[in-house]
Amino acid sequence: MADQPRYDEPRDDDSPRDRRDYDEPRDDDERSREPRDDDDRRRDRDPRPRSRTPQPNGMATASLVLGIFSICGGITSIPGIICGIIGISRSKERGSGNGKAITGLVLSICGMLIVIPATLIGLLLPAVSKVREAAGRMQSSNNLKEVGLGMMNYDSANGQLPPQAICDKNGKKLLSWRVAILPYVEQDALFEQFKLDEPWDSPNNKPLIKRMPKMYMTPAFAPEAADGLTRYQVFSGKNSAFTLAEPRGGGTLVNPNSMSSLTSSPRGTSNLIFCIEGGDPVIWTKPDDIEYVPGQPLPDLKPIYMGTSMVLRGDGSVMSMRKGTPAAWIAAAIDPEGDPRITIDP
Repeated sequence: MADQPRYDEPRDDDSPRDRRDYDEPRDDDERSREPRDDDDRRRDRDPRPRSRTPQPNGMATASLVLGIFSICGGITSIPGIICGIIGISRSKERGSGNGKAITGLVLSICGMLIVIPATLIGLLLPAVSKVREAAGRMQSSNNLKEVGLGMMNYDSANGQLPPQAICDKNGKKLLSWRVAILPYVEQDALFEQFKLDEPWDSPNNKPLIKRMPKMYMTPAFAPEAADGLTRYQVFSGKNSAFTLAEPRGGGTLVNPNSMSSLTSSPRGTSNLIFCIEGGDPVIWTKPDDIEYVPGQPLPDLKPIYMGTSMVLRGDGSVMSMRKGTPAAWIAAAIDPEGDPRITIDP
C-alpha cells in the first residue's frame, strides 16, 4: 500500500487556503485576521446603521413650544424657525425629535405669516390715521378761510356781517347765512335759484340742498355731503355777532342788530369766533346753528379732530380750539362786546 501523505507536511498541490489551514498555531493578532463565519460576513456587507438608543433633542422640543406660542399671537416665530432647523439637523445624530422639529418649524412659519402682517397693520394704522387727520385739518382750514372771505366780502358790500338767518316780515327763519354769502364766494348762479321769501324746504328751495358747495363739506364726514349736511356753524343769539335779518326789495338783507362792521367790536376781530366746525350736522340751507345764551352752559361742541375743533376768527385766520377750553373764554370770544382782556390765542 502506498504511503499516505502526512497532514503535517505540505503537499505540492495544496491551495493557499489549504496551506493556511495547516499552518502552525499563531498568536492572537494573527487569529483576529482569520476568516469569520457567514453571519459575520453578512453583517459587514449590511449598509444599514446599527440600532442605537435615541438621545433627547432639546432643540426639537423648543421649536415645537415656540411654534405653538407663535400661532397664539406671540413674537416667537423667528426663534421657533431657528430651533426647528437646528432640531432637524440634530435629529439625524440623536435619532429623535425629527417630527417635533418639523412641526415646530411649520407652526413658527405659519405664526410669522400671521403675526408680521398684523404687526405691520397695527403700526401703520396710527400713522394712516394721523395722515388723514392732518389732511382733514388742512381741508377744513381752507373751507373756513373761504367762509371767512365770504363774510368779509359781505361786510364790505353791506357794512355789516351777514345775518344768522334770513327771516320773513313776521320773524320766521327761512334760510341760513350759508345761503346769504353765496354771491360773495362766486356762487351767484346758485344763489339766484333760491327764493329768499320762502323757507329752506319749500318746493323751490328744497331741491337745492343736494347742490351744497364744497366749502361746506366737513372733511371728516365726507359722506354727509351727499345729504347736504354740514358742521360749519356760527354762534347765534342776542349777544353774538350773528342775529336775524329781513329780506327787503331787490334781495337786500337787513340785519339791524348785527355788528355795524368788522371793525366795530372793542375786542378786535382776532379775538372773536365767527364760525366753528363742530356740533351736530345740519342741512346747509336750514337756519340751524349753535345757540348761545349768556349765563347758560354752552352746548356740546363735539370736537372732531382728536379733541380739538377748527375755529374761524373774525380776522379770517383759523385756529384749533381744544376740548375743555373754559366756558368763560368761549363766551368772551362769542360776544363782540365781551371782555377785551380775554384773548383767544391757542
